[in-house]
Amino acid sequence: RVVLNLPRLAYEARGDLERPLEGLVMELGGVDYEEAARLLRVTHYQVKPAVVMAVHDLSLSQAQERLDRAGGLLRRALEGEGSS
Repeated sequence: RVVLNLPRLAYEARGDLERPLEGLVMELGGVDYEEAARLLRVTHYQVKPAVVMAVHDLSLSQAQERLDRAGGLLRRALEGEGSS
């Protein structure tokens, strides 16, 4: 199965893929630009674990475990579903 994400390709072509992702992490995670950028680097630009890390002050492995327990659903991971 191949998934083609055209908006992502457009951002990559312009070289500014990270900026919209940082905005998402800032908005959803309640962090500033520098922290959003740091979290995205740690997660290799995966938004969901970055947001969970920001909201719950977790390590990457803890955030990924929380997301796994929530079935990959960010809302459930943030609301406490999938928490230990």
